[in-house]
Formats: sequence, C-alpha cells, structure tokens
Amino acid sequence: MAAAMAIATLTASVFVHRAENDKEKNIRGMVELIGGKIETEPTCAGTIFRKEDSGRIAAVVFEHQDLKGKDIAPLAGLKHLKCLVATGCRLSTDSLVEISRLRHLRELHLPETNVTDGGVDIITRNHDLQILNLSYTNITNRGLRSIANLPKLRILLIMGPSNITENGLLCLGTLPNLEVLYLDDTNIRRDAVESLGKAKPDLTIYPDLATWPNN
Repeated sequence: MAAAMAIATLTASVFVHRAENDKEKNIRGMVELIGGKIETEPTCAGTIFRKEDSGRIAAVVFEHQDLKGKDIAPLAGLKHLKCLVATGCRLSTDSLVEISRLRHLRELHLPETNVTDGGVDIITRNHDLQILNLSYTNITNRGLRSIANLPKLRILLIMGPSNITENGLLCLGTLPNLEVLYLDDTNIRRDAVESLGKAKPDLTIYPDLATWPNN
C-alpha cells in the first residue's frame, strides 16, 4: 500500500514538472516572438535565487519596445521569475498593471521608460519588491512617497535628472530595509542628500557624498 502511494506521488510530481516545463516553453516562445530575451541564470543584480530556480526562467529582458498588458500577462505563469528588465520601453498602463501582478517578482528594472508617478503607484502594489530601478524616468517626490511603502526594498536606483527634492528623499528614510541608493547624474541638491544620510546613517549612497557637488 505504502509503495503504491509512493509511486502515485512520484508520478504526480513528474506530471506537474512536465506541465511546468511545457508552460515555460510556451511562454518562452511568446516572449521571444515579441523580441524579448529569456535568462535562466541569476544574472540580475542582488536578487536571492533559490536552488530550485536553477535552469528555470529566472529573468525576462525587453529593450526599446512598446509593451502592452497582453505582452506581460503570460509571465504570470512563470513560478521562478524573479527579475524583469524593460530598458527604454514604452509601457502602457495595462502593462504596468500586469507587472504589479507578477507575484514572484523581486527585482524590477524600468530605466529610460515613460514611467511617471502614476505608474509608480501601480508597480508598488507588489510589496515584495527588493530591487527597483527607475533611473532616467519622470518620477517626482510623489513617486518616492509610493516607493516608501515598499517594506522589503533593499536597493533603489533613481539616477538621472529629476524633480526630486529634499522632501521626497526624506520619505525614503522610512524604508526599513533600504541598503543602497543610486543617485548618479542627478540634479538633487547636496543638502538634500546630507539630510537623508543623517536620517538613515546605515544607508550607502552613490556617488559618495565626498564627491557630491556643492550647491
């Protein structure tokens, strides 16, 4: 009896594994059809990948494409997807909604995209994000207030010219797990950066304050 149950359990496990592989194969085809790239190795920066993620689709990369909700929605079927990159892409509102629904996602890179504060409101619905890159976008202090609601965020990149001021930066001081903040190539005032450093002394800020221009 016990042997029969063990065989049944093993058979069910094999069936599920094959079904997952078939699903990933289909999604891989859809992603590549619209010009995206698939990564099965943990090459994204800093995300913790588990042993069981090895060999599975861990990251999806898009570059300079128009992305709609229908392009992102299939990714919800990837149980091991931890990282999504969409560099220089034009993102529709429904694509951002679908990104926020990727419940296994821990790392999100949207540099040089059309994301605004409204878009940040949407993507920050995923409270499990640990790494977020919104460099060279159009976010302001309001967007930072939404980001301040991400309890697990460890690394934030908001490089490039922006309308962020001291008030916005200080919102980030409430993030309990923020370890690293990238502010390269910004026009943020030195005194604003100093204020954040005082409010969160364990935070590593790039570039180093010693090299920050006086203003």
